[in-house]
Amino acid sequence: MKFNIDQDSIANDSSMTENEILTLTLQSKFGEDKVKFNRATGYYDIYAEKDVIAKSPDLKKWKFIVMDEDKKPFLKKMVPQEMLE
Repeated sequence: MKFNIDQDSIANDSSMTENEILTLTLQSKFGEDKVKFNRATGYYDIYAEKDVIAKSPDLKKWKFIVMDEDKKPFLKKMVPQEMLE
């Protein structure tokens, strides 16, 4: 996952950068040991196990929906029941 952060927009007197704040936020959501930021690429690696429904026309570019409980009413209208079990 990549987030575009304009480092020039960060105030010089700030004690934490936007990357550090975002990293802490993601770590609080997924766990400290499951979130890593690669400064060279600008990408976050986030290790999380989630049920998803995914689709790809070429097995290279993917679109997916995470099957969270709050999305199930919507998914029941759009997705066959056997995929939701």
